[in-house]
Amino acid sequence: MSRQFLIIHMTDETGRPLTQDVDRRMLEAWLADGEDRIGPGSMVAGADQAKSVTVRDGEVLITDGPFPEFREWFAGYDLISAESIDDAAALMAKHPTAPQGRILVLPAVDLPWEHEAAPPSAEVLDAGSPPIVDMGTWEASRAELLAREKAHTREGDAIAAARRRLPMVEIDGATPVVGPDGPVPFLTLFGERDELLVYKHMWHDGAPHQGQCEGCTLFAWHMRDASYLAARGVAFAVLCEGPWDEIAPFRDFMGYSEPWYSVRGLEAPIGGDMGRITVFLRRGDRVFLTYDTTGRGTEPASGSFALLDMTPYGRREAWQEVPEGWPEGSHPCWYWRTDDAGLGGFGPTSRPTPQWTRPGATPVTEQGRAHHH
Repeated sequence: MSRQFLIIHMTDETGRPLTQDVDRRMLEAWLADGEDRIGPGSMVAGADQAKSVTVRDGEVLITDGPFPEFREWFAGYDLISAESIDDAAALMAKHPTAPQGRILVLPAVDLPWEHEAAPPSAEVLDAGSPPIVDMGTWEASRAELLAREKAHTREGDAIAAARRRLPMVEIDGATPVVGPDGPVPFLTLFGERDELLVYKHMWHDGAPHQGQCEGCTLFAWHMRDASYLAARGVAFAVLCEGPWDEIAPFRDFMGYSEPWYSVRGLEAPIGGDMGRITVFLRRGDRVFLTYDTTGRGTEPASGSFALLDMTPYGRREAWQEVPEGWPEGSHPCWYWRTDDAGLGGFGPTSRPTPQWTRPGATPVTEQGRAHHH
């Protein structure tokens, strides 16, 4: 079982300074080696900005610090997890502070009152499942998880900031795409807006409605109303590799109101590989590619994933880690298709799940698809 250790970085006049480049490379290697064992940490300001706080005979004394006789200075800290203090020390030997200063490794210990009589064993529903506890205990556990969730959110904010600083690629805005009015320049998809987000929908040539892509249906169904994007000034469209004469009746059957266009035969980033979110920026008549993602990178558009991740059983997919005793998961995406009885799976009687809500959707005996374009 791993324990937590407080790492204190100290200056030491016997250490040797490193160049900034060497310091950075050592720190990056240390972070990579530590992976998820490394918790919060920070460097701290110098002695000239420090204060010393004491309370003597009820009087609070705050003075500048440290005292003149200090020859070392606390330069920063980390909180890490390790199997033993030796394991923690071995990890910290790779940190750039080690050759420049000195590192103290201190085991974290419980407060004395945390060892008072332990509460009786909690009830569980199944062997290995989460315990049943009182509200106070639940709130304490929830608070611990909330701290991790907030850190995750802040890291997501930082990644989004970096995403906004990606370089751009200029593309030909006059490239024709085919919609209900025939070929139109790609630039027209922006309308009066400067930003355009598109989803690129796969297509199975000649297949009936039930044979079309269940994964792309998952995205398109969640984005069948992009009013909030429009309100923020972002245009939205679905680009599909199918021919327009097949796309149009499928779009009508699904009840999609957002614009669709055929990009058959076009190269990326307007055409190319499907199953992607791609983002563009316009400046006058010039068009730029700014972002592109696929796979799980498209999950933010499908809000059901985040909601399922809040539930006790999660997505019920085998790759997810769940408590022992919880229902076992099936293969990924198993509920993206269902049959007329509501059973998930990819059998010949299945449709992409939302199709069962559409007028005229009847039981089927085959998917009727051979390959996607």
